[in-house]
Amino acid sequence: MGRPVKDLVGKRFTKLVVTSLSHKNQDNNYFWNCVCDCGNTVTVRSSSLTTCLTKSCGCIGISKRFQQGQALRLTHGLYKTSTYNSWAQMKSRCSNPNTPDYENYGGRGITIQPEWNDFNNFLADMGERPSDKDSLDRIDPQGNYTSTNCRWATQDEQASNRRYHYKIEYQGQTKTISEWSRITGIPISTIRTRIKKFNWTPEKALGYH
Repeated sequence: MGRPVKDLVGKRFTKLVVTSLSHKNQDNNYFWNCVCDCGNTVTVRSSSLTTCLTKSCGCIGISKRFQQGQALRLTHGLYKTSTYNSWAQMKSRCSNPNTPDYENYGGRGITIQPEWNDFNNFLADMGERPSDKDSLDRIDPQGNYTSTNCRWATQDEQASNRRYHYKIEYQGQTKTISEWSRITGIPISTIRTRIKKFNWTPEKALGYH
């Protein structure tokens, strides 16, 4: 039996007031219907409310991004560059419930290291986006946006990274292909081919049968 959910109805979190429970997803995360001081309504995950990750319907972020953009134009001249846009899109995915991809990022707990709320810190850690073919990639797709878990990478590099992090469950343990490869000594490509191409069971693919 799962742990009882803490009732948040009627509670205020910065500019949001919780009006009702919305739903629980397959990972047992609870989502709440909220009304913002500006009048908009949004659905927000419990942890995003209680940790103040989400403070409004997105209107706070829009205001801050505008102010930051004004300052950036005057300081380092990178406002509206592809590097700045990558940073802004990252922040939106993780903090703005109105963003289409929010549920796959902020909605499931993906966060940004606090220092990166300032574009200058992000730029100092990551450097400028190398080319139009590169985009911001998390090395561990389940991890957060941090200086140690992010890189600029092409689509091919990102696809390769996702293959390495494809997960396999065996005897109650769920690990990535790369983790099982280290445990079993079987090359990543071999395990992946057995699973994807030949439809072997995890037990057989990992050499336990």
